[in-house]
Amino acid sequence: MAGDFANKVLELNTLSRKLVPDCYELTGSLPGEEKTSLPGMIRSAAMAAYINIAQVASGGPVKKRRQHIRTAKRALIVLNAATAVLAEVKLADGERCHETTRLSSMCYEMLDGLKKRKSSD
Repeated sequence: MAGDFANKVLELNTLSRKLVPDCYELTGSLPGEEKTSLPGMIRSAAMAAYINIAQVASGGPVKKRRQHIRTAKRALIVLNAATAVLAEVKLADGERCHETTRLSSMCYEMLDGLKKRKSSD
């Protein structure tokens, strides 16, 4: 059971690591005049999710891991909302935004699964 949890966390960590450069690529392609606080928010949210997922992977007390899971999930929600705005106002390619949203949604679902699995153990 613990090995399964460790494997899921490792898979989640790898996936969230892909999200960071994806967000930098997405926001880096914005026109200069459109670089507002939104790209910074997207990049910060991706980093916050990744760092908190890495904290989950590093172990520690269950209470702390749950806190990192909640924080990572909140960051992913912000990331999805900000990416949706980019797509909606056509500041970024819709397909690029969809890919970023797909990655962040996968991370969110995996975090949700971890939280449920650990609370039932």
